[in-house]
Amino acid sequence: MKKILLYLFILAVVSTSAEANKRKRFTNNVNSESIGNAEQRTSKVIVTKNSNPEFKKVQLSKQLQRVRFQSESLVAKPASLTEEIKSITSLPDNLLDTFNCKGISYFGGRVTGETVITVDATYPNKVWFDNFVPGASNRKVYGIVSDDQKKISLPQGQVIYKEGLNTSELTIYNSSDDLVGEFNSTTGVITFTTDLWGAGSSDGWFELFTGNVTYTNTEMLPPTASYIQPQGGIFLGLDPDTWGSYNASCIVNSPFVTWNWKNTSIEEGVSYKWSCADSLSGDSIMSDIDSLMMDVEDSFYGTPVLNATNQKGYSSSYILGADYVLKNSPSYTMAGGDGVYLGFDVANDYGCANLDNGFTLLSAGANAYYFGTGASNFSDANYESLLVYYEEPLSTLYFEGVNVYLYVFDAPSETPFTMNIVLKEKNAEGNSMKGKVIASSTIKAKDVLPIKNSFNETVGYTMKFTEFQEKDEDGFSVIKESMEMDKAFFLELTGFNVDGVSMAVCTEEINPSDGDSRSCFMVKDDSSIYSWNDNRQTMYMNLAGAAYSYISLDKEAIFDSREGGTYELKAFPFFDTLYYDQTWIPDWIHVNVTDQVYNDSLWYATLSVTVDPLPDGLTGRSAPVFLHTVGASKTFYVNQVWPVSNNENTVKKSAFAYKNANGIEVKYPNDFNTLTVYSASGAFIGKYNLPETGNYQLPCSGMANGLYILKLEGNQRSESIKVVK
Repeated sequence: MKKILLYLFILAVVSTSAEANKRKRFTNNVNSESIGNAEQRTSKVIVTKNSNPEFKKVQLSKQLQRVRFQSESLVAKPASLTEEIKSITSLPDNLLDTFNCKGISYFGGRVTGETVITVDATYPNKVWFDNFVPGASNRKVYGIVSDDQKKISLPQGQVIYKEGLNTSELTIYNSSDDLVGEFNSTTGVITFTTDLWGAGSSDGWFELFTGNVTYTNTEMLPPTASYIQPQGGIFLGLDPDTWGSYNASCIVNSPFVTWNWKNTSIEEGVSYKWSCADSLSGDSIMSDIDSLMMDVEDSFYGTPVLNATNQKGYSSSYILGADYVLKNSPSYTMAGGDGVYLGFDVANDYGCANLDNGFTLLSAGANAYYFGTGASNFSDANYESLLVYYEEPLSTLYFEGVNVYLYVFDAPSETPFTMNIVLKEKNAEGNSMKGKVIASSTIKAKDVLPIKNSFNETVGYTMKFTEFQEKDEDGFSVIKESMEMDKAFFLELTGFNVDGVSMAVCTEEINPSDGDSRSCFMVKDDSSIYSWNDNRQTMYMNLAGAAYSYISLDKEAIFDSREGGTYELKAFPFFDTLYYDQTWIPDWIHVNVTDQVYNDSLWYATLSVTVDPLPDGLTGRSAPVFLHTVGASKTFYVNQVWPVSNNENTVKKSAFAYKNANGIEVKYPNDFNTLTVYSASGAFIGKYNLPETGNYQLPCSGMANGLYILKLEGNQRSESIKVVK
């Protein structure tokens, strides 16, 4: 798998009250042609300018500000302040107004705010920007409008912030050129494409932009398009050993349920349109309602696109997992399974946070938001535990461990840290409270894994909790290799509030689907659970080996006449073996496993189901048969004479395919006559004529391992199915 650089960012948040922290992220990437060839980033800071360890953000008095590393060499020498005044009689339309700034801070999170542009009283092509860098400027700076009225040039070296001893200037990193923005009078947007500019000083940076920064006329602002993942959705995370990740986003959620992609910004007078591609059939799911409801099976999708258009005709679009730094990167959604199915690394874990804007990396300092001896200045009481909330899944959530990502960590080597899995409950007032502790795992400080960059410098730490212990009915401790959760729960980290410990947990922002904060804390001698004011904040406590397992069947009902008979059924469990409990099967149904193969290329079981003849005097009978695998169950029905009601029988596709020792076997009704094969990314593999026998052995010796889509066509109908080679 090709390795590329991982951007790590450094951030310290300071505050005097219990407010939420600002946030910060890092990026990743999936090859546009083949998910299986995903490019993965690894931790190699300092190599790129975006990971320069010398960047420092200056702490401003009376403000929440982030701190960067100090270096005089990072502050470019200002250009001369000569004005190029032209004799023009007018300015472009829509320029003199209030603008909304939107950019990404090098140090984490979005920078937004209102900037007011006014014309100079003397020179008609000179305009003034008030609050040019939101949150880091209290002085106006000027720009010169070009003759064609399409560009605005702002000279460096202008004082943009001054208060007491704190002074900063408009500065571009490692450049003396003017800062130039492109203005589109039709859309009312000024775009600055210069990378790494902001409010700089000899001590560092008051704010530093990375990537494009836009200023949009507020009278021409499009409506906000925004939504959150369906309940129980978890995001592809990191490799805990390297902090490697992907530019592409992958959301994993329950199969065979109804998803609700909930619109989080419904405005009056705004129309909404949804589109989502089913990656198996190629069909588009369209909707013009506020939120998108989807009935899913075991499939995968392009994450929905939401378009919002107001009555003025201005519009915006949004794809969850492809915002912020990851703008225009792919985003996928799995119904069942995990991201490995699409080619993502098996080592990557899954969490509540989105990774589309990287980490918030917290560093220790005066009034800094971190934990350990003396807790932090956010509270008079010591923090006793940190909690991350996972909402109730729509089906059983499976995982094998918990990873906690730290930017700051120092502790005596024998200091124990415990991770508890705790059910979430509510008290009489409706507030969240800890319920039963399901299981616990303890490690020592010496077990915490340091993360190194290419210069062998430690840039972070990973706590890895496995082998959770739970109490059985007799009170004995049982070690669990995996956990299965079907209720809302907390991950609770304890052990840091002792002498000699300092610690900061990486965080980022994401909206939970039920509005509760993801990140919570408890203080000493208090049973209440608290959260910070910003409910988008999520600490990085991720689930290792997480998946939504399931069982797929080639048919979900067997129909038998009075005479009885024997029938074959194929089951494809994800991701463990298949089993069933004979004691729950009536004595007129006989189930046997006649074939089962579980290896890297084959994973299925064949069941033989024999139905006894219907006794005289009965008009019909029906019974369910329950199949199981780790974390999932599936029911099929045996029906003799009686029809199956709608709530008992799901209409199943008539064609199916599975891998056998000779390749891929495809079974289908004989009215299909052609088979077209595509890769998971939609690339054409081949087209084949099908015999009327209803059985075809697809040659696949030249096909790489991975997911394939088989499209069968004939007699004015078509059907798409998936198979893994």
